[in-house]
Parts: sequence; C-alpha cells; structure tokens
Amino acid sequence: MITNDWGKHGNSSTWRTLKPGQNGHHVGVKDVDGYWVGPGCKAKRSLGMRTVGPGWHKVRDGQKIQIVDIRC
Repeated sequence: MITNDWGKHGNSSTWRTLKPGQNGHHVGVKDVDGYWVGPGCKAKRSLGMRTVGPGWHKVRDGQKIQIVDIRC
C-alpha cells in the first residue's frame, strides 16, 4: 500500500493498493508520501538494495522508490 498524505498515513482514506509493476500514477496518486510493509515482512528497495521491515516508510520529495522483492 501507498499513502498520498504522510501526515494522515494512519487514515485508510489516504491509502491505495498497488499491484506488481504499478506505481502511484496507476492508482491516481501523483505524489506518493509513504509505503507500507506488512507485519512479519521485509521489502527490498532497488535504491542501494536496502531492506526495510514492517510499518510505514516515508518517501521524501524527489525520491523514487522501487520495491523489487517482498518476503513474509
């Protein structure tokens, strides 16, 4: 899931669900502010091949994040 409002990322009305290969534009979000990794999961980002754990993760202005693997 992604959110288009970091300040309200706990509010499900700001969430959109992406399918593999999609980005924010595919679901009507022009400015993604964060993404969710589910409980017990780890996501590998293409940027530096960094792995992040569960919870919400902020996307900064100008930053592009691509998730290349999710393991639960």
